[in-house]
Amino acid sequence: MAPGVFSSSFRDDFLVFISFRGFDVRYELIGFLYAALRRAGVRPLFDEDFRRGKEIWPEIERAIVGAKMSIIVLSENFANSEWCLDEVVLIMELHRAAGQIVIPVFFRLTKAVVEQQSGSFADPFAIYDAEKPEKANTFRAALSNAVEISDGDRHVAPAIRPAEKVVDDIVLNVLEKMNLESLDADYKGLVGIKPRMLQVQHLLDAPSDGICIVSIWGMGGMGKSKLSECVYGSCCGQFDGFCALSNYEGDQLRRELYGMRNRGYKKVLILLDGVNKVQQIEFLADLCDKVKFGAESRIIVSTRNRQVFKGVGCEDFEVRTYEVPPLTSPEAHDLLRLVAFGGNSPSIDFDAVVEGVIKYAGGNPGALIELGKFLSTKPDARLWESKLKKLTRFPLPGVNSDLMTSFDELDSEERTIFLHVAFNFKRRGKEAVIAVLDACDLDAINGITSLVDRSLVLVDRYDRLSLHALHEAMATEIVRKDPTWTIENLR
Repeated sequence: MAPGVFSSSFRDDFLVFISFRGFDVRYELIGFLYAALRRAGVRPLFDEDFRRGKEIWPEIERAIVGAKMSIIVLSENFANSEWCLDEVVLIMELHRAAGQIVIPVFFRLTKAVVEQQSGSFADPFAIYDAEKPEKANTFRAALSNAVEISDGDRHVAPAIRPAEKVVDDIVLNVLEKMNLESLDADYKGLVGIKPRMLQVQHLLDAPSDGICIVSIWGMGGMGKSKLSECVYGSCCGQFDGFCALSNYEGDQLRRELYGMRNRGYKKVLILLDGVNKVQQIEFLADLCDKVKFGAESRIIVSTRNRQVFKGVGCEDFEVRTYEVPPLTSPEAHDLLRLVAFGGNSPSIDFDAVVEGVIKYAGGNPGALIELGKFLSTKPDARLWESKLKKLTRFPLPGVNSDLMTSFDELDSEERTIFLHVAFNFKRRGKEAVIAVLDACDLDAINGITSLVDRSLVLVDRYDRLSLHALHEAMATEIVRKDPTWTIENLR
């Protein structure tokens, strides 16, 4: 079966699927392995997390496809389970077609038994050969591939070796293959991520009387999703259960939350990435009211829109908002140097134009990355200067499409107010602008509040309105491309 036909609801870079024969290893090995992986910040998942039956096989397929890695624990009675062998077939197909990381473990048996289907594997394969010869050959090929990719004798565990030692070695190998030296790994290439992670973790750790939501909020391109994922990955091991969903449907969230409740989890961590509708938080509030997680549970929500927390039932949560700050000037220089110059310092010819690019991006890492990639193909500083002059009128498509998501979510009146602010009211006092727009029969106070909550309009300490340079360029692009908007009409 082709892995491409499956779509995963799991969005966890630290998800590991474990295929094993419960009869052999559930108590002697898997319990230790499950706990050790969780302590290491890795989410272990296996088919026993689902209710048995043919109807749950699609869920298991999605779990395997969504996993960063699979561990196959081959044991004495493994071949007696056609279900386990089906898992191995899918895992090895994903390894071949999609590069999924696989760690085979040989527990209390030799590689030869698996590869040759001898010993305890002989009788079940005799039955498969007689009843399902084609499937038997598929099983053989998958097992042979598993033996072939195994790491020497590293995970061959004879009876004399304590299970705890086997587990320690497996967990170390998992972290090595995931390039996770520890939860304090150096997040290479993620400029400025560590101090921001600490600030979010401080909000998560502060005590609360009930379930607390930490909202990671900011304009498009600020790195909300990556920051959320890094925080989630660094602390999920502290919770009984955890799940991460992006751009999710209600059924996915219901399935995850009820699954954790059915497993008896009370202290849970939930990551919801890309939440931009009030209805999503209302649905979450209703589910949390039903599943009754403990007060130490935490929910991380990344969003462009603070208004998602103003719906029915949202008052049941304590919401703590972390506004993602722009990169500092040194951080912006580091990121641009990394992307555009391969980590090297640019020649002095580029000094002025580098400053111009950084000023234009305004500390937005997504914009800096897109600009850096584009400009990395331009070896001459004069080409950079030429492109920079055009950016105010012709933004890079990758940058503009990301920002346009927030504009597209506005109603027609909010769009009108946004463009009025962009072309007529920058650096004007908010109350004065509201008075003018109210006189034009626009609901200015609610419109401007919505724009501020979506990071489309900024209010400085003097209560003056302004826009990020990227949003100014976006506004110019809107009126240039769409004949229904003209600067003359806006004025």
